[in-house]
Amino acid sequence: LGDTVAFWLDGISILDSNLNIVQVNHFIEKCYRNIMPIVGKKCYDAYHSRKEPCERCPSIRTLKTAKADHESVPKRDEKGEICGWLDLFSFPLFDMETGQINGVIEYVRDISERKKAEEELRLSEQKFRAVADTVSAGISIVKNGKFCYTNQYMIDTTGYSLQELKQMSFMDIIHPEFKEIIKRRYEARLRGEKISPKYEYKVLFKDGTEHWVNQSGGLIDFEGEPATLVTVWDVTEEKNVRNALAAEKERLDVTLGSIGESVISTDTETNILTINKAAEILTGYDKEESIGRRLDEVCHLIDSNPQTSANGMFRRMVEQQGIIHYKTHCVLKSRSGSEHQVEMAITPLISLDNTIIGMVFVLRDITEKLKLESEIFKARKLESLGVLAGGIAHDFNNILTGIITNLFMAKCTMPQTSENYNLLVDAEKACLRASRLTKQLLSFSKGGAPLKELASIREIIEETVGFCLSGSNATYTLELPDDLMATTIDKGQIDQVINNLLINAQQAMPSGGTIIVKAKNVTLADDITDPTVSQNPGLKPGRYVKVSIKDEGIGIPRKDIEKIFDPYFTTKPKGNGLGLTTSYAIIKNHDGIISVDSELGRGSTFSFYLPAVNVSLEKGVGEITVKKKRSGKLLVMDDDDAIRMVLSQILRGYGYEVYCFASGNETVQAYKNAFKEKNPFDVVIMDLTIPGGIGGKEVVKLLNDFDPSLKAIVTSGYSNDPIMAHFREFGFAGVIAKPFIIEEFLKLIEKVMETS
Repeated sequence: LGDTVAFWLDGISILDSNLNIVQVNHFIEKCYRNIMPIVGKKCYDAYHSRKEPCERCPSIRTLKTAKADHESVPKRDEKGEICGWLDLFSFPLFDMETGQINGVIEYVRDISERKKAEEELRLSEQKFRAVADTVSAGISIVKNGKFCYTNQYMIDTTGYSLQELKQMSFMDIIHPEFKEIIKRRYEARLRGEKISPKYEYKVLFKDGTEHWVNQSGGLIDFEGEPATLVTVWDVTEEKNVRNALAAEKERLDVTLGSIGESVISTDTETNILTINKAAEILTGYDKEESIGRRLDEVCHLIDSNPQTSANGMFRRMVEQQGIIHYKTHCVLKSRSGSEHQVEMAITPLISLDNTIIGMVFVLRDITEKLKLESEIFKARKLESLGVLAGGIAHDFNNILTGIITNLFMAKCTMPQTSENYNLLVDAEKACLRASRLTKQLLSFSKGGAPLKELASIREIIEETVGFCLSGSNATYTLELPDDLMATTIDKGQIDQVINNLLINAQQAMPSGGTIIVKAKNVTLADDITDPTVSQNPGLKPGRYVKVSIKDEGIGIPRKDIEKIFDPYFTTKPKGNGLGLTTSYAIIKNHDGIISVDSELGRGSTFSFYLPAVNVSLEKGVGEITVKKKRSGKLLVMDDDDAIRMVLSQILRGYGYEVYCFASGNETVQAYKNAFKEKNPFDVVIMDLTIPGGIGGKEVVKLLNDFDPSLKAIVTSGYSNDPIMAHFREFGFAGVIAKPFIIEEFLKLIEKVMETS
């Protein structure tokens, strides 16, 4: 080993475990002849003129790890000044017997030339920096989070001087929103993870303005340590343009998504490019399915003329450059098979060079609009009929009231076994039928508002169905849930609707069949996509009871569907055409709606909706027992002499003390006199309309002001005034319409007398 060490061309030193030099070769002696002898000295003293071991000593590391190590160390001349550089490699020496490390071999090689080359490289880097300063992009070298280098562009754009940047942390110019993500990316890059070299973030210039930059960065070795070479471009203007375009697109998307019209845009081959939410709902195809498909595959237009198809219209638009806008009405068949009346407008998309590059289809579903127009038209026809009905109803019902009351008195004078008694009963029934006809006519008029009360629709259905279909060749089934909600209705009018629909169903099945009557609770949301709402325009959001009557009859021809609710329209030889018209008007006056669904040869289903009240009613609540004899003092006001005479006789016959007057003034005076004499009237019965004088509305106000405990009943054959439907709001305790059944009239009087 000694001879080998002596003649080695590079430097060799052998050190013991205490870093004492044990042996060196001629290269070492030549390099350090000024400090000979070397053997016996500490390596750090002989080679580096230090009193303590070097901080980055590879030999110390080798003694600790028993592994070879390396370090670049300065080479010193005779004066102890650095004159070059050496590569120092340390190798462990082991005891052959114990195997313990007892020293190191230091091998050194002169790398001064290499260092010189590195210096030249440094000079080259200076030239690079000079070039970098001319580039229109910010170039920086960041090491340990600090700016080590930055070019002139970076200085000019940020507003910071070179000295300021070198004193700053790189994170100082990062916008607070991006500090954390930049830090995480830098740390990940140092860990060797693959991070995209390009990304955007915001920086803060010296003047406080915010700027978007696009960065490209990567790890480099700078001055022997890892650093990041960062190149940034100010993309604020570009970002603003992109953001403006994105915002505009967002506004367009929000606008298209919120409007009710369906909007579809296509290219010149009618391939769909965009489709909004309304168009998805109308066609039944969602956005993902639609984009890229031909328009005719999504938008199915029913038209026998191929020229009016979407593709046909577009071809004509291309051929005839003059067509800028095109509108048409057609029928669209959705994916589910439902048909919609649509109004379609087409506008071409024109490029800057005035070339058609596509088109925009706007489809407006006017199905509901047409239905509403039809409803308005029907309502106007009914209103005209109501004007006619209102003109004759009051006098006609007064006449009927006189006839019925006289018939009642005549019946009371003879035994029920008498043949004449039965004739009187038949005559009374005929009057009641005439009364129902008048009520049907009044259902169309503004004065025919229903006299509503809280009622169980379930009870009405059960009673009406059983009575109407008794003895017919039709069977029936009822599907009525126990939790069916109550309704505020005119029981007589709703009974009339159900009766009309049952008669229609029975007549549609001359050979017999089954009628299915259903009722259920329904809640309508404020949602245009709700099929119940879309199929029944006019229904407001809320809770309803839906009643359906389905038959197995011949069905209704499509051409007649739109006419069945028209006055006097009928397909039956013996029909008068008022049954469905009356039903329509009654349901409309109850804030509901009635509709029909029919298929030829398979039957029809009539459905109507009534606003519901979520309360439960016990059957029979409110019924009053009629007593044979009564007592009480009654005041009757009516302008008809015959009615006054008959009513006074009937009421006196039942034990009442009765006083009758023809005018409002007489009635007021009589009530006040009796009150002052401390012999007041128990109930006042007054006609709503007194020709040439004050009627029930004015009289009840005067009497209520005089006596707040007044109990009054209003009666009328007809009035445009809403008092009959909202009698309590005007101070009345009860209401009865002319003509009336005497038994019901007596029950009402007793009920009013017993209430406080």
